[in-house]
Amino acid sequence: FALSVALLAGCTAVADGEKEQVADVLRNPGSAIRSRNKAEVERINRENIKLFGEKKDYLVLPGVIADRAAKKITLWAEATGLQKDEIVEFLLISEQSGHDYESVAVSFAKPGDVHKALCFIGMEPGRPVNEKKFHFWPKGERVNAWFELDADGKTAEKIDADRFVSDSRPEGRGWKGGLVFTGSALIKGADGKEEYLADASEPNSIVSNYNEPGTVLDIPEQDPQGMVYGTHRMGGGNSFPTGSLVRVVFEPQNRDGQKRVADLDTQGFSKATRWRNELVGRASRPPGTRSARGRGRPRHQV
Repeated sequence: FALSVALLAGCTAVADGEKEQVADVLRNPGSAIRSRNKAEVERINRENIKLFGEKKDYLVLPGVIADRAAKKITLWAEATGLQKDEIVEFLLISEQSGHDYESVAVSFAKPGDVHKALCFIGMEPGRPVNEKKFHFWPKGERVNAWFELDADGKTAEKIDADRFVSDSRPEGRGWKGGLVFTGSALIKGADGKEEYLADASEPNSIVSNYNEPGTVLDIPEQDPQGMVYGTHRMGGGNSFPTGSLVRVVFEPQNRDGQKRVADLDTQGFSKATRWRNELVGRASRPPGTRSARGRGRPRHQV
């Protein structure tokens, strides 16, 4: 009950009298609305530390709380108010990002802390896309995610993450089946130490809507940015009011801990052999067909 009280606090829509203030919220993170929402999240965080900070099954970090027993993560974010048919490249970014104009919401938790929270409830990161290493698919366990908006102390609206996006391509079907916990790539910082790419560099993504190496959670598709930019757009009727403080909830798709991802290791092939096979494959393809690396590959993971 105490957890519910802490989680419910502050997640309400912008009042009618404040509508004149919300026009600049996307371009001005220092606006009154952003400041108010940030202060409310800090208050909720202090309350959660008091209630759960000493309990071993809870992890409380700025803007996010993880419940290991319930296998559930809750974080707080500000809705950007994207409207129907606007381009949506991200479902969730951090405050450090400059991509508010193409994201469903801006998180008050850092990407690296969301990664820690997912690990805390028993999940393991997979691997982000990396074309240089021939990693063309996002790899990892599936995560269910949804956004919640409260009114009068009750959840008035709940939207599953995959409902925000429509795909305008003729063959487009959007994506279903949960997000992929890839974990962000790591980079070397100025001091030579490893840094979490999603914390250290744009786009500071927590949930991307294309295959992004620097994101915590990717989509279960082979959708490089260059192939889908401009085709992934906001679906109708699935937008929260601009400046609303919302909750974003994550939980493992397989709550029993069963793994759907397995590592397969092919031994005995040198890099030269792989390149030869790739070149032979290109030369021997019938006219009009595409390579296994191109669009001819199935886009959707099973």
